[in-house]
Amino acid sequence: VVRGLVPDHDDGPGAAALVRPEDEDMFSLGTAEARAEGLRLAAALGADRSEAGEPQLLPVVGERARTRLLALLPDPVPPDAELVLPTTADPADPLICAAAGAAVQRLRAAHHARNRTTIWVPVPVGTVTSIVRVPPGSVPLGVLGSWPSPG
Repeated sequence: VVRGLVPDHDDGPGAAALVRPEDEDMFSLGTAEARAEGLRLAAALGADRSEAGEPQLLPVVGERARTRLLALLPDPVPPDAELVLPTTADPADPLICAAAGAAVQRLRAAHHARNRTTIWVPVPVGTVTSIVRVPPGSVPLGVLGSWPSPG
């Protein structure tokens, strides 16, 4: 920059030529926003069609059952973590099991998009059913815990 210098030619549009319209800007989100958006999209994968293995989610509400199930989870799961038991009708069918596993992963992604930490622990059926009563014909796949992420 030279004070008082008047250029004898037009330099063009300058940096304005590099500015994209918002709908074409691939980097409009910050890191946290882009990560949350990716998790929200992952949570919606497959949710637009009915899946035979979509698990039923049984919330664990009794204090005694919560305490016993929390003891099965590795530390550091907070004592106030939300616990659910995904169940399926036929764990012997590989397609139903695969679909149920995908549904659990979508649920975990949805929790993470809402800034919640999750843990998934497969627990033997007999162990779970000795702690929590499940509806007839339902087989628990494990325990899913979630709680607010720190920070």
